[in-house]
Amino acid sequence: MARTLRLDVHDWDLHTAGPLLVFIPSGRTRGRQYLVTLVAAVLAGLILWQWGVPPGSYKVSRQQRVVRQHERAVAEAEQHLKALRSGGSVGELHRSMVEGARSQLRMREDALQREQDRLAQTRATLGPLGNTLYVLALVVLAIVGLGYPQLARFERLVIRYDDGVLRIRHRLQPWAARRLDAGRFVGLAAHARRLVTYEHEMHSTSDHGWAWSVLLVPAPDDTGGTVVELICDHEHMLSSRPNAEPRRVRDTLAYFQGHTGLAPSPAAVTDVAAVGAYGRRTYRTTRRG
Repeated sequence: MARTLRLDVHDWDLHTAGPLLVFIPSGRTRGRQYLVTLVAAVLAGLILWQWGVPPGSYKVSRQQRVVRQHERAVAEAEQHLKALRSGGSVGELHRSMVEGARSQLRMREDALQREQDRLAQTRATLGPLGNTLYVLALVVLAIVGLGYPQLARFERLVIRYDDGVLRIRHRLQPWAARRLDAGRFVGLAAHARRLVTYEHEMHSTSDHGWAWSVLLVPAPDDTGGTVVELICDHEHMLSSRPNAEPRRVRDTLAYFQGHTGLAPSPAAVTDVAAVGAYGRRTYRTTRRG
C-alpha cells in the first residue's frame, strides 16, 4: 500500500517560477501564529500574579497584610482601653472591664509580635527548585511567544522538478523532505472535500465549505510509491456543490501537468451523506467524480 505525504498549505501564498513551486506563509497564517504569543503572555501574567516578582514575594506580601491586620487590632484594643479609663465610672464591674480590655490588648500585642517575627523570617523565594522552575517557565513562554510567530519568516515549502525527479523540501519540517521519481506517478487530480462538524448537544450541523487538494498518485501496484496530497485551498462558500476549481488549485495542477506530462482527471468530490450519532464526529461519505 502506497504511503501518503499530506502537506497542508491551504492559506499560504503560492509562487511558481520555472521548475519551482513555492508556498510561503501568508499574512493570515502569521496572524494566527500571534495567537500563540497572546496565550503565552496570559500564562506568563498568571505566573507573575500567582508567585510574584521576585519568585516567592507573594509570601512576603501576604505576611505583610497579616501584620497590618494585627496592627489595626492592637490600635483598636488600645483605643478601647483608653475609652474605659477615661469614662469616669467606678466600681467592681468597671475595674473588671478595664482589666479585661488590658488583657485583650496584651494578647493582641503578643499576636502582633509573633507575626512580625514571622515576617522577619519570611524570604521572597520558592526554594532552589521552585526558583529554577519559575524562571524556566517564564523563559520558555518568552521563547515560544516571541519566537514562534517569527518562524513564518523562514518557513517555506519548495517543490522542485529536476531531471525527472520531484524534490520536496519543507524548511522547518525536515522529516517531510522527499525525493520522488516523477515517472512513478500515473494520476493527477483535484479533490474537493466538504468540511462539516456535528454538535451533539445542540443536534445541529455546521458546514465549513470545501477543502481543495491536489493529488499525485502512483500506480496501484506500486507498493513503494508515495501519494502526494497538497491541501492548497479552502473554499468557504457553503454550497451543495463546490464551485469551479480555485486559481491556486489550477496553478498547482498546471505545474504538475507541465513537469510530469500527466493530464488532470476530473475533480473528485467527497460529500457528507450522513452524520454519526452519539456525539461522534464520524461521517459516511460518498465520492463523486
